[in-house]
Amino acid sequence: MTIDDIDPCHILKEPPELTPRVAAGRLKEINLMLHSLALIGDELDGARGLMPVLRASATLVGADRALMYQWDEGTGSLRLTTSLGFKGPLPKTATEGTMQVRGCLVHRRPVLVSAPRQESLKRELAQLHAAASLSVPMTHQGLPWGAVQLLRDRPFLAEDAILLWLYTLVLEGVLPAAMGLKRHREIAAPVDSVTGLLAPDHYRRRLAWEMRRSSWLDRPLTVACIEVTEMLHGRPRGSFISFSTRAASQVIQKALRQSDTITCMGGHHFVMTMPETTKPAARRVMDLIRETLLDLSAGTLPVFDIASGFATFPADGATESEMIRAACADGRKTTGRISRNPRVN
Repeated sequence: MTIDDIDPCHILKEPPELTPRVAAGRLKEINLMLHSLALIGDELDGARGLMPVLRASATLVGADRALMYQWDEGTGSLRLTTSLGFKGPLPKTATEGTMQVRGCLVHRRPVLVSAPRQESLKRELAQLHAAASLSVPMTHQGLPWGAVQLLRDRPFLAEDAILLWLYTLVLEGVLPAAMGLKRHREIAAPVDSVTGLLAPDHYRRRLAWEMRRSSWLDRPLTVACIEVTEMLHGRPRGSFISFSTRAASQVIQKALRQSDTITCMGGHHFVMTMPETTKPAARRVMDLIRETLLDLSAGTLPVFDIASGFATFPADGATESEMIRAACADGRKTTGRISRNPRVN
């Protein structure tokens, strides 16, 4: 079974919102969640501190057993860190992490499984001695950090998933720092102070994760680059552009989605990762950015050049470095000279 074989019916469709209906029926659980969050800073002490977190998670949704996993970037796999409610040795399925747990990290949404039609999911539940499971992802700065899986003998409801998801969303900002087990060292300072964008190293790791996710789900992924260079006698001449790098970065950010990531490679040279995006769709976004940058510098000199390039995964590269190089090389081939006074393409 592959991750994308999980029936979409098991993936939670509702957003993580505390609606009046959920709040009215879960006051006791909400109070428990708030008390747990208030104490979490004092309770955490390395991996041992995960037990109170796991116990609170299980209590929130009335689960009999619970498992917590962390994502190992080096091996691209899940590592079991804490378990609750199991008697005797853990089943192999639990120690390796089920496809349900991996699926919730890839889809970035809770996965609820009970009475599944797929034989593989039936076997997983049987091996875990449970009738139903709820797997909730935990990310940090957009990267996979881990997951919580709850098990019990009756089906989980969407309300259970929403409540636990809200709990883990808060934990995402606390667990890595409090445990001293940050999944990525560069998270401490991921934003460049000059541009306000992700630092290049952090961006590369985000790109590597998106490439892995694209491969798992067989979904499109495009890397785009855009570079602005002043021209003198038809040749590049330094960085005397009429708008700052931060101003350009703000223009680009407004044109992108929350799921897109961007970094500055120096000067006015930007690289973007666009998940779930084909090359034609990415080109339309770059055209919008290009026009906005032209409007930003309307009526000014000097003449400058805007180049944009694209690379799609996996056709143009198998690693993050190859994808970035391919996009930049494509930009150099398609460069076009732009004049601001008057505008001439």
